[in-house]
Amino acid sequence: MNKPPVTVKLPVKPVRSRQTPVKKAAIQKVAVPTPPLRVMALTLKLVGWHASKPWSAKVEVATTITLFEIHELIQQLVDFDDDHLHDFFIARSERSQRNSLYGEDYWDEGEGEDEGEGEEDAAEPAGLPLLHLFPLPNGYKLYYWFDFGACWYFQISCRAQPKPAIPRLRYPRLVEQTGTKPLQYSDDD
Repeated sequence: MNKPPVTVKLPVKPVRSRQTPVKKAAIQKVAVPTPPLRVMALTLKLVGWHASKPWSAKVEVATTITLFEIHELIQQLVDFDDDHLHDFFIARSERSQRNSLYGEDYWDEGEGEDEGEGEEDAAEPAGLPLLHLFPLPNGYKLYYWFDFGACWYFQISCRAQPKPAIPRLRYPRLVEQTGTKPLQYSDDD
């Protein structure tokens, strides 16, 4: 389904002549078409010590998807309760030195609590579009870290260039899922 074109108002300078007085600038409406939706294919893979039973999912997402929306997508795919903190980081492995995308002060400032919960600003790290992170430097991977105590790690990879979306499909969409879905809480918890 195509969105209607966006209307932008542009000022038009009046023509000055000796016969006509200068009038206020006329406003001309110009239709600016909305760019077509583009999608990228992601592979989400459970890694780390919880990966004793392999699980992965291939999903297609809009190129405008943010880190916070990826967090929500993974939570939905694995049926976790969204009841712990999370972070995204870039590293060579889930155990190596990390470059946190949220930063050390992100959770200390009370982000996501009470005011504005669920409404991520694009200026905030959680509002960063995923497309801005890829391609990653050679040897580095993007990781999603959920529950800093239990340490659930998911590797996020993007191998192909964005492509045009198929008009009748909704995104994000699950393309393929393999392995056993992890259980956030076992019977022992």
